Amino acid sequence: MAHFLFSAFADEASPSIAEQIEACKKNGIEYIELRNCDGKNISNLTTAEAEALKKQLDEGGIKVSSIGSHYGKIEITDDFEPHFEAFKNTVEVAKILGAKYIRMFSFYFTKGESTEEYKDEVLRRVGAMAEYSYEKGVLCCHENEKGIFGDIPERCLLLAETFGEKLGCVFDPANYLQCGAETLSGFRSLEKYVTYMHIKDVQVDSGTVVPAGEGDGKLEEILRILDSHEKPYFLSVEPHLRVFDGLDGLEPDDETANKMNKYVYPDNKTSFAAACSAIHEIVEKHSAQGYEIIIVGDDKHPEVMGITGWSCKAPFVIKNTSEAEALKLDKNKKYCMVSQTTFNHNNFKNIVEIIEKKGYDILVLNTICNATHERQEEAERISKEVDVMIVIGNKDSSNTRKLYEICSKNCRETCYIQTVDDLDSCNFNNSTCVGITAGASTPNNIIEEVQNSVRNEF
Repeated sequence: MAHFLFSAFADEASPSIAEQIEACKKNGIEYIELRNCDGKNISNLTTAEAEALKKQLDEGGIKVSSIGSHYGKIEITDDFEPHFEAFKNTVEVAKILGAKYIRMFSFYFTKGESTEEYKDEVLRRVGAMAEYSYEKGVLCCHENEKGIFGDIPERCLLLAETFGEKLGCVFDPANYLQCGAETLSGFRSLEKYVTYMHIKDVQVDSGTVVPAGEGDGKLEEILRILDSHEKPYFLSVEPHLRVFDGLDGLEPDDETANKMNKYVYPDNKTSFAAACSAIHEIVEKHSAQGYEIIIVGDDKHPEVMGITGWSCKAPFVIKNTSEAEALKLDKNKKYCMVSQTTFNHNNFKNIVEIIEKKGYDILVLNTICNATHERQEEAERISKEVDVMIVIGNKDSSNTRKLYEICSKNCRETCYIQTVDDLDSCNFNNSTCVGITAGASTPNNIIEEVQNSVRNEF
């Protein structure tokens, strides 16, 4: 079973990043695909602006799934070099924001150019971006789009096969439909290359963009196939729904107006909520399978709150072994146990063991992020071998707090800091070996500053 992570282009709710964060939290979305922030395109951010944005996102409890860049959205005959230089800066922005992916395109062909004639140039340009970002630890993910080289599944497959692990694939059903392609067969041809999904649907006859499941994109069938894979996938909501600020003035009993405006919304926040609701409903419909849900995690964490808010029936939420011991369930029902993705791996195992011994019919899905698990294991190993252990990260970060809990059990001199300025709180007296770990959302430049300062100390 796949682990679906909800993300969204929240700039369709508001141009304000503060309101985008609020819209995500309100609609059970824990990640954001950044495109426009406070009137500025994400591709144009400086590294200093990215650091300020990262702090704001961390404080709001929202993580970044991908950078929704505009790279590859120039004509194939336009000068590529300035475009590529700007792209290099966005790779640095992605690293600061903790984004593993950069969404990109394969160049417009809107002036009658031959895709066959310019195929090698497309591959050169896409390859340059994919190779550069891959070496920097960020994966370029190509999105299908009307008017570009990769507008239909066949040419997207060519790109995927050419670049292999160095190029991800974003599958956008609505964009394929707008190019006359069939989504289900297209998805099957690209299935093993798909990195994440853009959730957008369209009615072919009218060309109207509609909430997920209301159009011809066959999203339910596609998600059912995707759900057969044992890996996490971002489902990134890209509403593109029509907003009409005069909608409230329509006669409510005007049948023609009601039909015409079925998918028209009075404001951006309402249309964003409708798009988010649609994908939640599809996932719930096909993943519930009669199980009641047990969530292992902090009931005040945004991720857990999002799952809870969108569950058909209120799930059980437990965060420690004491609550697991006290939990009483109906032995005639089936239960599915999942975890907050940043939860302590060992604590999750202990809780599972306690509940399984009670004899309930339970399906256990370990949904802890692999990177989180690996980071926790590494921190536990290092903290047993050093005199001082430094944990770097925001005080509100759940995964950083878990690292601190793990390390402090093994190393008495464990200190929890946010920046290099906090190192004064650490006791380095008589110490010969210092270990450092950091939360997943901690900017690389902060980690490097701490490492350099500690090296100078010794």
